[in-house]
Amino acid sequence: MKKISVLKRFAVSFVDVIYEKKERKNILEHFKLFLSAFDESEDLRKVLTNPVLPFSVKSGIVEKIVKEYSLNEEFGNFLKILVKNYAIKYLNDIYNLTVEELNRRDGIKFVELRIAPPFSKKHTRKIEDLLEKKTGLDIVLDVKEEEDLIAGFWLKVGSKIYDGSLKGQLENLKKRLIS
Repeated sequence: MKKISVLKRFAVSFVDVIYEKKERKNILEHFKLFLSAFDESEDLRKVLTNPVLPFSVKSGIVEKIVKEYSLNEEFGNFLKILVKNYAIKYLNDIYNLTVEELNRRDGIKFVELRIAPPFSKKHTRKIEDLLEKKTGLDIVLDVKEEEDLIAGFWLKVGSKIYDGSLKGQLENLKKRLIS
């Protein structure tokens, strides 16, 4: 939990800079491009996460990548901060937290909805309307049909999970009977 709160501070600070300098455009594309290179290149990961290499060497590598791929300057500075603070190894988590923060500021909330078949667009629309009313945000539902729920639905809003499925109720009953 402590790691996530520290990583979230990096993401929130980066988003603060993006909004302050009005650099929102293309920032996620730049982030994804670097993230892809970071994930695909073991050599790049080893160099940027190596605690023995001086920061100046790692910073120079980041600058070359930023220049070569015409990445946003603020994003390049952010990468150097992550390298300097040994947080670059958590780049995937920081990306996800950055997207979450950007969406929060843009008034968008992504929600996972798992629903037992058969379901209709009418049901999902009702859930979406209810969530928008409760949160005051625009809701984007990621809907997946899951037969193993038996009946009902499972909903994840941020870190909270609401299980209104028959499968979940049966599991809860089983736990109570066993204890």
